Amino acid sequence: MTRRRHSRAASPLRRRAGAALLVALVAAVGTLSASPLSAQTATPTPKLVLVGQDAWTPSGGVVTLRLRADNAPPGLTLALTTHAQVVSRSAFDDTVDGGALGSTLRLTQLPFDDLPVDPTTGARTLTIALDDLSARLNARQSSSGVFPLEVELRDADNRAVSHFVTHLVVADVTADGALAVGQPLDVAWVWPIVADPAYLPNGKPDPDVASEMFAGGRLSHQADLIAANTDVPLTLAPSPDTLQAWSALAAADLNFAAGANALRAAVPRNQVLAGPYVPLDLPSLIANGLGGAVPSELAGGVSTLEEYFGALLDPSTAAPGPVDGPSLAALRDASRRRLVLPSSALSTVDEQFTPARPYTVQTDPRDESTAMTVVASDEGIERFLTSDDAPALRAAHVLAALAVIAGEQPNRARGVAIMNPSRWDAPTDLVDAVLAGLRTNPMLRPVTVDTLFTQVAPATVDDQLDGARVVRGLSPVAAAAPPVKSTRYVRALFERDAVGHLFPPTDERVQRGDRAVLAVLSSSWANPSGRRKADALLDGIGASVDDFLAHIRVPEQSTVTLTSNTAEIPITFNNDTGQPVRVRIRLESNRLLFPDGAERVVDLPPKNHTERIRVETRGPGTFPVTIDVTTEGGLPIQSTRLSVRSSVVSGVGVVLMIGALVFLAGWWGWDIHRRRKRRPRDDAPRATIPAPA
Repeated sequence: MTRRRHSRAASPLRRRAGAALLVALVAAVGTLSASPLSAQTATPTPKLVLVGQDAWTPSGGVVTLRLRADNAPPGLTLALTTHAQVVSRSAFDDTVDGGALGSTLRLTQLPFDDLPVDPTTGARTLTIALDDLSARLNARQSSSGVFPLEVELRDADNRAVSHFVTHLVVADVTADGALAVGQPLDVAWVWPIVADPAYLPNGKPDPDVASEMFAGGRLSHQADLIAANTDVPLTLAPSPDTLQAWSALAAADLNFAAGANALRAAVPRNQVLAGPYVPLDLPSLIANGLGGAVPSELAGGVSTLEEYFGALLDPSTAAPGPVDGPSLAALRDASRRRLVLPSSALSTVDEQFTPARPYTVQTDPRDESTAMTVVASDEGIERFLTSDDAPALRAAHVLAALAVIAGEQPNRARGVAIMNPSRWDAPTDLVDAVLAGLRTNPMLRPVTVDTLFTQVAPATVDDQLDGARVVRGLSPVAAAAPPVKSTRYVRALFERDAVGHLFPPTDERVQRGDRAVLAVLSSSWANPSGRRKADALLDGIGASVDDFLAHIRVPEQSTVTLTSNTAEIPITFNNDTGQPVRVRIRLESNRLLFPDGAERVVDLPPKNHTERIRVETRGPGTFPVTIDVTTEGGLPIQSTRLSVRSSVVSGVGVVLMIGALVFLAGWWGWDIHRRRKRRPRDDAPRATIPAPA
C-alpha cells in the first residue's frame, strides 16, 4: 500500500520535471536562433529599385531605365516582360499592384551584372528599343499608349527574388514633336504649403513649425523645388498663417529667408489660391455655431497673402477642403465661384471614362443661380505620391495614369487636377521626374487651375457639347467637433477686442490676439492635442496684457467719513504703465446713491490720479462700497472695497427729532403745570382730630 501510494505521487513529479526540461530546451533553441551570430549570418533579401525612367518614348524609339539592386549577389538575371496596352483606368490600377497584366508582348532576359554602372549614382543603365513593339501588336492595337513593364531579378533557378511593375508611355508624334492624333490632357498640379498654427500662446514661433521653414526643412525644401521649376505652371495653395510666420522669421534670420523669398519669386509664373487664414473644416464650424467666423477667416487669408506676395489676388478660385450645402453657400457668399474639391467630396457618376472635366454643383438644387463650378482632384493618382515605392517608380505611376486618361478621349478637351497631401515631404527625385514628364510628354499639358477651368468645358449630359451641364451632388459629411467650442471662441473675441481698446493696431499684443482668433480654427487642431493647444492660445490673449494691467492699482482705503448728506469720495489710482490708460469704474452699494451714475469711464494719466465720485446718503452709519475697475473693453484690473461712514442726519430725521423734543417739552410742561395746580391743595391746613382721652 505504501509503495503504490509513493509511486502515484512520484509520477506527476516526473512529468513536471520532463515538461520543465522541454521548455528549457525550446528556450535555448530560441535564444540561439535570435543570437547576434545568427543575425550576422542571415542573407539580406535582394531588392530591385527603379532609380529613373524616361517619362515617355516616341513610337519606335528607345526608353532608358536606371536601376539599382540592393543586397544583390552576383549572377542574377534581369527579366523584362512587356504586356499588352492598358485600355482603361481600372485596368491600369490593377497593373500597378501586379494584377491583370494582360498578354505578354515581349520577354527579354539579360545578366544584371552586365549592365553599365553610372560612376556618380552607382545605378545601372538599361535601354529598351521599341522598334519591334508595333510588329507584335495586331491590327486593332496602337503602338501609342501605356504598356505595363514587369521588371524582375531572377536567381539561378529562374525564381523572382525582387520585382516591380512600371509602365512604358509611348506616343505617336509628328516630326515637330506634336501628337499625331488628338490633343493633350490639361494637368493642374496643386501644391498646398501649410503647417500647423505657427505661434505659441506667448507670441513666439512654435519651434516644431519653424523647423519646417528653416533651411533644409520640409517647407523650405518645397520652396526650393518650386523655385527651381521655371517653366511648368503650378498652382500654389499656401496657408496665410504659415507664410506670415515665415516672413517674420526670415526678417530675423537668413536661414529662413531663402525659402520665403523663393515663394515670392514664384508668383509671376504660378497661380496662388487665396484660401482662409488657416485650413478650415467648414461643415464642422458651421454645424457647431462657428459659421460667423468664416468671413473673417477668408478675408484675413486674402489680405495676409496679398501683403506677403505684394500683389492683388483673385479669390474667386479656392480649394476649401471638405464641404456640404451650408459651407458651399458660405463660400458663394464670399464670392468663391470655382472650387477644387477632392473627388471623394462629390457623388459618384456613371461614366465610361475617368471624370476629367469640371462639374456643376448647386447650393440650392432648385435654383440654378446658385451654381458653382468644381474640379475634382484625382485621389487615385494622388495616392502614388505617398506610396511605399521608390520615388522614381511613384513618379512613373503618376505619369502613366495621366497618359491613360489622355488616351481615353484624345479628341476632347479634358483636364485633371492632382493635389499634394497637405503635410507632404516632397522627394526631389519624384518631383523632378513628374515635372520632366509634364514638361516633355506631348500627351500632357501642364496648366494652372484657372487655365483648366477656362480651357476645359464643363461636363454635359450625354457628353453633348450643347447639352445641359452635369450637376453632381455632394457626398455626405459628418460634421466633426471643432477645435474650440463656440462659447470659448466668443469669449476670446471679447478679450481680443478689449486688448484692441488698450493699444494701437500695430501693437504686438493686438496683433497676437488677432492672429490667435484666426489660427485656433485650423482643421489640423480638431483632435485632443490640438484642442489643448487652441485653448492655450486663446488663454494667451488676455494673459498678454496681465503684466501691463498689473501696473494699474487702486490703493486700499479703509474708511471715508462723510459729514453731509451729499459729498464726494476720492478714489486714487496708481498708473505705472508709462502711458495714459482708459479704464471703467463700477461702484455698488445698497445704502449709498450715486447721482452721476454708478459707472464711468476715466482716462488715467501716468503716475497718480484721484477720481472723485459724488454720493448721497440718507442717514448715519457705515456702508460698504464695492469698486470694480476694468479696462474700457472689460478686462479686469482690480476689485476692492471701501467703507463709508456717515454721521449725517437726514431732513426727516431732524423733523422727527424736533417733533420728539417738542413732544417731550410739551409733556414736561404739562406735567409741571399739573404738579403746580395740585400743590395749593396739598399745602392747605388740615383738620385736627383730637386724640382720644
